[in-house]
Amino acid sequence: MLTPWGYEVDNLPPLVTVDDYAAMTGSGIDTATESALDAASAAIRNLCGWHVAPNIECRAELTAEGRLVRIPARLLTAVHSVEDGGAVLADGEFEAHSNGLLRRTCFKSWAKGWQAVKVDYHAGYDVAVCPDLLDIVVRIADGVASIPMGVASETAGDVSISYSATASAVAAQQALAYAPALRQYSLVGAHAA
Repeated sequence: MLTPWGYEVDNLPPLVTVDDYAAMTGSGIDTATESALDAASAAIRNLCGWHVAPNIECRAELTAEGRLVRIPARLLTAVHSVEDGGAVLADGEFEAHSNGLLRRTCFKSWAKGWQAVKVDYHAGYDVAVCPDLLDIVVRIADGVASIPMGVASETAGDVSISYSATASAVAAQQALAYAPALRQYSLVGAHAA
C-alpha cells in the first residue's frame, strides 16, 4: 500500500496495538478505542511526516541530489536493495546512515531523473523502547475517546462549545499540543514546530 508520505509498505499497523493499549491502561477494547488509536496514530504520523513506528519493511522511489538521497525515515535500520537508474547496486557502492541518508561511494552521483533511485529498506522505531511516544499515543487516543463523536456543539447558558465530529480531526488537534515532544521523531521539513 502507498503511504501518505510517498513510499510503500505491506501494511501499516497503529503505533500502539489494542492489546498493548489494554495492557497499559487496564481498560477494555471496543470499536471506539480502535478508532481512537487509529486516529492518534494517523495524527502523529502526519505531524512527523512518516510512519514513525513500528520498524517495518518499506519501498521508496526517490529523486537524488548529487551524491545524497534522503529516505523518508528518521530511523533507518537496514537497506536490503538499491537500484540507481535501473542498475542494482552491490554492497560497497553506497553507504547508508541511520538518519535516512544514502550516499554513493567513490564520489559517484546518483542517476538524474525523477524517482531514479529505488530502495527497499526497514525503518521505524520500536515503541516499546520509546515510552514518551507510547505515552503521547495513549493520551491522544484517550482524548479522542472522551469526546462524544457526532456531537457538533454543546451550550450551557451563555457558553457554547463546538466540536469537530470526527476522531481524526480531534486527534490532529490534540497532536499539535505534542509537536515539541514529537520533534525528535519528525523528519526535517515535516509539520512539527
